[in-house]
Amino acid sequence: GLAHARVWIQRLKRGMSEGARMKFPQPDYSPPASGTVRTATVAQATLLPVTLAADTTYPEGIYCSLVHGPSGRRYLHSLNADAVMNGAGQGSLSLLPRLRIPTVVGWSVLFAPPEIEGMVTGDERTWTLEMSRTVGLEFEIREIR
Repeated sequence: GLAHARVWIQRLKRGMSEGARMKFPQPDYSPPASGTVRTATVAQATLLPVTLAADTTYPEGIYCSLVHGPSGRRYLHSLNADAVMNGAGQGSLSLLPRLRIPTVVGWSVLFAPPEIEGMVTGDERTWTLEMSRTVGLEFEIREIR
């Protein structure tokens, strides 16, 4: 109802200055356990060595969040190809976009649910109760490093 829309509008406005974190839904997919970064990588890499659920295939097109260890900031990525984990749960994820930051062993890789984090952008003049009831609220979350 209107009370729910009012809260959304306020949080979007706040997200323009403070940033926001939002779950990224993956309909029709129930991911297995999340995991960790297995080997440190450099920024701009496309392959991320990980340890995830053993003997599991993570399908092309699903999303995951890489969690920056010290800050907890989430970076959203999709898989470019199926990722097959061996019996020890080791394998590599082919990611899009490329890694925006270098990674460290032990950082979390989340599949259930992945989240996007960054600054909210959009035309706040259109974030009205009336628009929320008729066409919805349009916005983007732009990741920051």
